[in-house]
Amino acid sequence: MEQLSFFGKIDKAIHGKTWWHGHYECRNFHGFFQDRECGIGPWKFIISSFGETHCNVYTLDGFGEFGTVDVPIDHQSRVSINGRKYSNRHWRH
Repeated sequence: MEQLSFFGKIDKAIHGKTWWHGHYECRNFHGFFQDRECGIGPWKFIISSFGETHCNVYTLDGFGEFGTVDVPIDHQSRVSINGRKYSNRHWRH
C-alpha cells in the first residue's frame, strides 16, 4: 500500500524524498532506490542481478516508478554509482 503524506501521495521522483514500506525506510538517492531496515543503519542500494563485471541496481525515474540500471562492480565487491564506489556494506541482493 502506498504511504501518504499530509498533502497526498509521496513523490518518490524527488531526490532525498523518504517514505516507509513495512518496516523499511526507503528513499530516492539521486534517482537510485535505497532502503534500510527499521530506519537504522546505512542506506543500501538494492541489486537485482549480477554479471561478471556489472550488476543491475534499482532506480526511480522522473515519475517515481521503479526500473534498473547496469552499473560496474569491481573485484572488491564495490559498485560504482554516480562516480563513487560503494562497498557491500552499502548494498544488498
